Amino acid sequence: MSESKTLRALDMFRPLFQSLRIDYPVMRQIVEVKLLMDSRRTPTVFAGSKKKENANQFIKSLGIYMLYSLIVLPFIWGDAYMMQMSIVFGIAMFLLMTTMVADFSSVLLDVRDTAILHTKPVDSRTINAAKIVHVFIYITMLTLAFTIIPIIVMLLKQGLLFTLIFIIEMVLLVLFIIACTSLVYIFVLRFFSGDKLKDMINYIQIILSLGIIIGYQIVIHAFDITKLELVYEYMWWHIFIPPLWFGAPYEWLLLGNPSLPILVLTALVIIVPFASIYLYYYFMPTFEQNLEKLLATSGERKQRFPLMKFWEKVVCHDQEERLYFWFANKMTGEEREFKLQAYPYLGIGIVLPFMLLFSELRYETLDVVSEGKTYLNMYFINMVIGSLVYLIQFSGSYQGAWIFGAAGVRDRRKIFRATFKVLIVKYYLPLFMFVSIPFLYIFSSKILFDLAIVFNASLLVILFAFKVIVKADVPFSQPFESMRQGGSSTANVFLILFIAFAFWIVHIFISLIPYGLIIYFGLLLTTNAMLWTVTFKKESGPV
Repeated sequence: MSESKTLRALDMFRPLFQSLRIDYPVMRQIVEVKLLMDSRRTPTVFAGSKKKENANQFIKSLGIYMLYSLIVLPFIWGDAYMMQMSIVFGIAMFLLMTTMVADFSSVLLDVRDTAILHTKPVDSRTINAAKIVHVFIYITMLTLAFTIIPIIVMLLKQGLLFTLIFIIEMVLLVLFIIACTSLVYIFVLRFFSGDKLKDMINYIQIILSLGIIIGYQIVIHAFDITKLELVYEYMWWHIFIPPLWFGAPYEWLLLGNPSLPILVLTALVIIVPFASIYLYYYFMPTFEQNLEKLLATSGERKQRFPLMKFWEKVVCHDQEERLYFWFANKMTGEEREFKLQAYPYLGIGIVLPFMLLFSELRYETLDVVSEGKTYLNMYFINMVIGSLVYLIQFSGSYQGAWIFGAAGVRDRRKIFRATFKVLIVKYYLPLFMFVSIPFLYIFSSKILFDLAIVFNASLLVILFAFKVIVKADVPFSQPFESMRQGGSSTANVFLILFIAFAFWIVHIFISLIPYGLIIYFGLLLTTNAMLWTVTFKKESGPV
């Protein structure tokens, strides 16, 4: 991305910013500095590679989003526009919202420049506008990468009017996502302070993630199949489902359905994004002021980890590993940015298996489903542990990683092994038990052996993630900025999802072979025992 071209494009909107009482020259300078700093950061995924000076590494990730866009191409064909485009915009909303929450929330909530900008004659409205523009530039580029192939296909298959509606609605969708995310944080900042606020932000990530996943199922349930044709049946609660708003204009303008429900949903496409932007503009002056609460603390917390003390004695073999175990436990428990990134994955891990189960129950009775293999949806929980393995490379206090070298630590793999044990007993095992208990009630104790196989497969997912996507020398030694730049976090989530899916397919295939699961379980146990020993064997040399 050329920052000069980006800023020249931004200059086209100067009258708009000035009409909103924003000091445009100052805002432009702030954005220019932010873009310059972005261009000098190299993401972990590109660490060690050569890069041209001032070449923003973010551009390298856009090809990945172009590949993601292939998912929506099948929904462009056909003439069931309401359903097709509701799904397309549901997918787009999921991708952009999760990117916004996972990668750009920290930009909106950034207080690091407070000491510099708040000591200058710069009003809070201008500072916050610079943040929004900064985020908007990157979200726009992601959106362009995600939509360029679908737009070409739409032009060839559905015509110009269909494509123009899509482009206009994508602009409104981007505005809606940025404004709504900002308004949620404004609300939280207004009513909470200090440490409670910082914890509350983590909970917001879970709520947003769960809402996006659940929304998928609601969109699908809005349509019924009648005589092999998809029929949309309006219900009053559909006004709360954004993807349906974006599908309604196609039903009206292209299929000639001017019914009141369709017109109401179409109106929401225009009204809600602009209303969100107006509300954000109205509350913008107080946003920066309330951000200072993030700098406040409520004193030192008393840390009580009786259960973790138990696990420390059970899973660690020597005193050195116990020290690393306790260090990793403290970091994952107190590192707010780690939790900001990890909690959405945990929320998805809780909801996704049940949502897939409920989808099955839509067409079959519980008795029929309990005789099937829907319980293997638990393999999606393994995506969570793989994503957490990737996250343990990063920390907001990464500068402190020098302590490992200063302390003479010579066995980095023991640090990783202790950290992975923390992830297993602190995050994965409770999540696994939370999902397993309802599944055992539905499918009976006959699935206990299958659950043991799923758990052992998760241990291999950890090793795979460690060998393939972990690039750091020691845990918590890389800045989170290196993860955000380049979209590497999203790419690695999909990689882990693919691996979990591969174990799922193998499990189904093996279950068809007599005594296959017994042999497979023994093979997993043996492989885990061998690989966990070989992978984490002692290394020599300084960290």
